[in-house]
Amino acid sequence: MITCIIGTRAQLVKMAPIIREIEKRSVSFQILMTGQHKNTMQTLLDDFGIQTIPKNLEKSEEVSNIPRMLFWFPRVLIKMILNRKIFTGESQQQSWILVHGDTLSTLLGAIVGKFTPCKVVHIESGLRSHHFFSPFPEEITRILTFYLADIGFCPGQWAVDNLKKFPIKAVNTQENTIIDSVKYAINNKSVNVDIPALAYGVVSIHRFENIYNQKRFKEIIEAIKIISKKYLLLFVLHPATKKRLKKLNLIEQLEANKNIKLIPRMGYIGFINLVSKSVFVVTDGGSNQEELSYLKIPTLLMRDTTERPEGIGETAFLDGYKTSVLKDFLEKIDKENYRNRSIIKDSLHTPSSIIVNYIT
Repeated sequence: MITCIIGTRAQLVKMAPIIREIEKRSVSFQILMTGQHKNTMQTLLDDFGIQTIPKNLEKSEEVSNIPRMLFWFPRVLIKMILNRKIFTGESQQQSWILVHGDTLSTLLGAIVGKFTPCKVVHIESGLRSHHFFSPFPEEITRILTFYLADIGFCPGQWAVDNLKKFPIKAVNTQENTIIDSVKYAINNKSVNVDIPALAYGVVSIHRFENIYNQKRFKEIIEAIKIISKKYLLLFVLHPATKKRLKKLNLIEQLEANKNIKLIPRMGYIGFINLVSKSVFVVTDGGSNQEELSYLKIPTLLMRDTTERPEGIGETAFLDGYKTSVLKDFLEKIDKENYRNRSIIKDSLHTPSSIIVNYIT
């Protein structure tokens, strides 16, 4: 039995090509949704043509704030431990629990794996910022998962090296599975996206460390308003971000700005096609950093640190919440021609196929 534990949209996006690979094989397989995210999850499943119907562990609303998270985590963990037999099924063969990345759902899966005879597989393993509280709680979650998991699939030798001090077995997949997702999305023409005639940038801000830090969040909004003086901005609103904008009375400022267009969060194929035609992207998402490095899209990262090397110094620039970095970023976009973007090449041995070949 192979169990894929999914909590967030980013996890589903990066696990989707692995799930598609598993579905091609004659193996016992299931998807467990922890309920950390719920909105648009079915859209993502449809985007990737995933046939397996997930099992949902939570019926309540998605975890969109910190108080809700404090109740959700122990509740789901207890459910998983009490029902741990579902991870092995009737099979006498080795069972696997697949967890991904650095979310609390990752930690849930890694913990429950210790209550079963399953091998815990950590995908996108070996990432480190080397700062315990930046990003928080992701860096701590990673370290705990390194100790709990049996096998870590790493997106490069640099990630393998980060696991040398931990008991986990490291396997190098050369690249992150998200490259398989980006290739799939960019070649999929099933979703129509409204592309503005004017040159535009895309904004996506959602990390709790940004939106729940009032001072920092207001600084980010001010930076976005500065950028809008030169470019049309499409601001993709995550539910938690929208709630915070309303609570802090900031959404009215954005709605009143004619050069900022607030748009609802969309499916993966639509989003990738939208950013692929943009001049630049402003984001705090690590997955966005990776995706945009493959697409050669200039990216302003609204973060202090990043655990990912993709694009740094080439397409991705750490803002550090400094006005000087924002100014330099805009000048760079104006001066350099980023329109000559390379096409992602196909490969027989993709990160996803390497992982699935290992566990089947």
